Amino acid sequence: MRYAFFAVLAFLFAAGPAAALELDGPIEQGALRVGTVAPSATVTVDGKEVRVDPASGRFVFGIDRDRTEPVRITVSDSEAVELPVAARTYDIERIDGLLPRKVTPNALDMERIRREGAQINAARAARAHRSTPRGGVTRRWRTCSPGSAGR
Repeated sequence: MRYAFFAVLAFLFAAGPAAALELDGPIEQGALRVGTVAPSATVTVDGKEVRVDPASGRFVFGIDRDRTEPVRITVSDSEAVELPVAARTYDIERIDGLLPRKVTPNALDMERIRREGAQINAARAARAHRSTPRGGVTRRWRTCSPGSAGR
């Protein structure tokens, strides 16, 4: 019994902080993974610090759809864990018969696309800065005298 206790204790110490890392699924191309660590831990994925929720210890990271090299995750000051990235087979859909101009726009079309994009961005920016109630919606109420209601 005493040896079993020490064996379990030795396993826990050997596993160390890396055992505190849990992921919600496999590491594969194009995946979005949610991990869990101790709430006070810091996490870096491939050398970039990732925000950890201070209440739950959850963090999120994505894997590029073409990635082949392992993902390197470091929890706090422990040794990094390298996890291999599994290849994924994608269902590829094609749209045939498009005009070449729609696939590769010419200079004139690109100018129009950029101009319209700038107009859209300006309209969104103007709407975002409105300070009216109900999310920027203004209402006009019709004023009428009591005897003219319904006309």
